[in-house]
Amino acid sequence: MINFDTKFEAFVKKWYRKNAAKYAPEQMEERINEIYDEWAETPDAELGTSPLEYFRGIKGAAELIKTLRDYHEEGLPYPNLLLDRIVEERACEKFLVKMLDEEEGDEHGHDGYGCGCDCCGGGNLRTLAINLLAEKDSRAGYKRYIEWLFDSRADMHLRELAAETLSQDAEYVKEEILKRVPSEDCFADDLAAYILVNCPGDKRVTRFLTELFLSGEDGQLYADYLGRYGDADAIPHLYDAAETCDYITYIEIINALEALGETPLIKRDFSSDPNYKKVRGDR
Repeated sequence: MINFDTKFEAFVKKWYRKNAAKYAPEQMEERINEIYDEWAETPDAELGTSPLEYFRGIKGAAELIKTLRDYHEEGLPYPNLLLDRIVEERACEKFLVKMLDEEEGDEHGHDGYGCGCDCCGGGNLRTLAINLLAEKDSRAGYKRYIEWLFDSRADMHLRELAAETLSQDAEYVKEEILKRVPSEDCFADDLAAYILVNCPGDKRVTRFLTELFLSGEDGQLYADYLGRYGDADAIPHLYDAAETCDYITYIEIINALEALGETPLIKRDFSSDPNYKKVRGDR
């Protein structure tokens, strides 16, 4: 397999030497995208064509995915030009969805259940499949992502990446998420909240976020979510919590109340709170 990163690095060094008199180092760095495009279109003796045409010459989804797997097995960086071709090729979607269900064990001690690390080969194929499907604006993997969110056995990295992806299309998955919350898995509820906070105007979401806030777990985070969500129903709960919470949570509650249009005038003595002393710089 050809390491295209190495080829590009060699091209950049040559380009820098050739143009050193024309540009300051910082100017050359600003032109890196332009340099990349020039490299991609420049004929390469080893390839017999330009890198861009080399990857354009790979025909069909099956062959593109096979090439991707070959790079993975060799532990080489995935060529960006190959990834671009996979994003462009509509028929690659079904192969990427299939990758989501592949379990990858390895010599690093992982059990293979949803491993999301990047230490295996050229990078984990499941993670890559999620990112490529997102670039394709594909919803084909959403069902699997939601399953991961609420599966405590699934790898944490994959669950977080799934939540990040779903949060970009939160309204589309809102009903399916709401069917499953609250759950018995605190981490799953955290991820669900991260998604649902992007679905304004739904009292069910307000109740869920309020329940998480009142649970006492990560009150700072959920105070922030309630402020961002913008539902005045949360205001009494925020005021009540502000009377007894620690200093850091208090700050987040005040910020949330202000975001909700309030002008809170709550007087608290935090002189014995160690976090208050740290913020003030007291010893």
